Amino acid sequence: MIIIETEGLSRIYGFYGINKVDIMNHFLAVLLIWIFLAGPAMAQTPARIISLAPNLTEILYDLGLGERVIAVSRYCNYPPEVKAKPKIGGMSNPSLEAIVAMKPEMVVLTDDGNPREIERRLRQLGIRTHVFRAKRLNDLPVEIRALGTALDVHSIADRR
Repeated sequence: MIIIETEGLSRIYGFYGINKVDIMNHFLAVLLIWIFLAGPAMAQTPARIISLAPNLTEILYDLGLGERVIAVSRYCNYPPEVKAKPKIGGMSNPSLEAIVAMKPEMVVLTDDGNPREIERRLRQLGIRTHVFRAKRLNDLPVEIRALGTALDVHSIADRR
């Protein structure tokens, strides 16, 4: 609940020719802008994740997100419980139809192992994606933290 003391404000701003209505209109405008801009930042944490690469699947499990993973590529085989997950095709040829049918909230993929076209198509369909861009061993900590932030487990990812 927000309580605004307008009487004191109107005395202060009244000197400048501003009345209560102007104050409230200004406050509401600022509040609406804040809500509009904060909306994307407060997007729901993805609960249904598809991994399109074995290394990403292992990282997701290491971050404690195994139960959120709903499907993987046919090359994903570790940890052992991944073998029971539905397969959506290979790394270089994932099935867009199979991915969409699973109704994921996020698809994680690599920029060097997965087709860029699949990411573009997923985004066009309104499916959130996260592209893992590690090229060298030194890139891994930064990319794992970025993935953790995208999946709202940044505190866990920071420790990895």
